[in-house]
Amino acid sequence: MNQESSFNSLPVGLHFYWYEAQQSEKHPHYWAQLCSSMHRLRFVCEELNTIYNASDINEALYRLEYHMENYLNRIYELRERAAQLLKAFSGSGDIGKFKGKATRKDEVERILPNNPEICSQYLDLLSLLDDDINLRNKNTHNTFLSLGYFNGFDIYNSHDLLIELQAHSIQYDKFVEELKEAIDQKILCYENKINKIIELTESLLKEMDFISV
Repeated sequence: MNQESSFNSLPVGLHFYWYEAQQSEKHPHYWAQLCSSMHRLRFVCEELNTIYNASDINEALYRLEYHMENYLNRIYELRERAAQLLKAFSGSGDIGKFKGKATRKDEVERILPNNPEICSQYLDLLSLLDDDINLRNKNTHNTFLSLGYFNGFDIYNSHDLLIELQAHSIQYDKFVEELKEAIDQKILCYENKINKIIELTESLLKEMDFISV
């Protein structure tokens, strides 16, 4: 990496940086980036299991909400890098069309007519991410996602309900048990989904390994 004069003002230590790959470097660069995204998603899966160590139900809820938001950001990143790798691997194609629900199949099959395995794996991966990507896109500077409890009729802020029920010990304890069960179900759901995403990503990385090209 080339040094620049602005580096002179940096203290010794760890800092964020970015690297703009040259054309000849893009395939290995985006391959490594997708690999990193997959590893970060694996970290999210590991962190989800730390929720079981939470000292109380409110902490467990806060941790679950944090890790779920982190998951949404990680899969958005992974999708972007998968699309970039696909373009670097094929040498052509439109990134926007690679990601669009209505355009991705035609675009991927157009640029990789002789690679049905890559086409299938890529399309399966993006299909698996679609719903959560849409959810992630709801979390903006104007609208913020919150994790609530749905009782079959309406959705409520779990922390507010816990406060309201504190004066009613039997109802409070019952609701805490319901929340614990809901947390367990959500952790299992996301663990299974993350494992499937990682499985598909690993297959893509193997098929588009720059060393074997």
